[in-house]
Amino acid sequence: MELHVSIKAAQERWGISYKDAAHRLYLQKMAQVQAEMAEVERLKAMMARCRRLINETVRRHSGQAGST
Repeated sequence: MELHVSIKAAQERWGISYKDAAHRLYLQKMAQVQAEMAEVERLKAMMARCRRLINETVRRHSGQAGST
């Protein structure tokens, strides 16, 4: 029901058919979802880089523990 209300509001706002309003809203939502998915992928890559850096740092310093 909420979707229908959104489509009707878009239809009235833009003065277009119900079908065209639904299609525009669909395209907007898909663009939003794609942007969110791209952000998730960027965050995953950043987390992987952080994990690698932490692991490398731990490995580097674990070899020095006995030398102090």
